[in-house]
Amino acid sequence: MKYKAAVIGCGMIGCGYDDDPKRKSISSHAGAYRNNPKTELVALADVDAEKLSTYSQKFAVPGYTNYLEMLEKEKPEIVSVCTNTATHAKIVMEIAQEVAKSGSSVKAIFCEKPLATTPEEAQAMLQACAENHILLLVNHSRRFDLTHREAKKFLDA
Repeated sequence: MKYKAAVIGCGMIGCGYDDDPKRKSISSHAGAYRNNPKTELVALADVDAEKLSTYSQKFAVPGYTNYLEMLEKEKPEIVSVCTNTATHAKIVMEIAQEVAKSGSSVKAIFCEKPLATTPEEAQAMLQACAENHILLLVNHSRRFDLTHREAKKFLDA
């Protein structure tokens, strides 16, 4: 089974890092979904029409300026939220509300860090997702990167 995945936010982490010729591996959410045999990238969403056009063409998927419309039409099971931190809570809460209202297909949200701007926002996001049986994940993968571990050792010393 392949999971349908969509990305909200076509900036660097959402789509653009893979354009850097110095990077030797996939570094964006869209690139990872496209290259994972268990996922199918089905759509992108962004309020910036130019970025959206560029990356929807690059990844050969539909682009939407309205992510709720994208959810309704493309029915992804996984959604990455790769927007400005200040928008994370609004987007995640609206996705959870859409699941509650319409039974939307979203089963997991992969949100970029930081999760929210306040602990209260983060708690509300977690609660909304739990109530609607949505797995909410936060991208903290760099904490395991060798460079970051070495920097922590240095700071601890």
